[in-house]
Amino acid sequence: MDPGKLRHRVTIQQPAHPTADGETTTTWADVAETWAAIEPIAGREYFTATEFRADVTHRVTIRHRAGMKSTWRLLLGHGATQRVFYPMGPPIDVGERNKWLEMMCREAESG
Repeated sequence: MDPGKLRHRVTIQQPAHPTADGETTTTWADVAETWAAIEPIAGREYFTATEFRADVTHRVTIRHRAGMKSTWRLLLGHGATQRVFYPMGPPIDVGERNKWLEMMCREAESG
């Protein structure tokens, strides 16, 4: 991976801690900010029972970070232009050299 391709500043977030009754809230806590390479891979549009949906899959690469989990998410941008990426599986240690993590992510729909 060419470090010059890391041109997107993303915020890594983890889900908030569960409440006393075991429920997880929908809030997120910032873990870190890092540079990432974000590459669109595939997109599709489809209808569910009553609505039109679209999915876009991206390959996201960041420098190796110990403890990164598939339950976390990545934020790109702020405010109205913010985009949210959810890993679709565990991060992959590219080449098993502890240099790069690669994740296949689905981009959440805006709105």
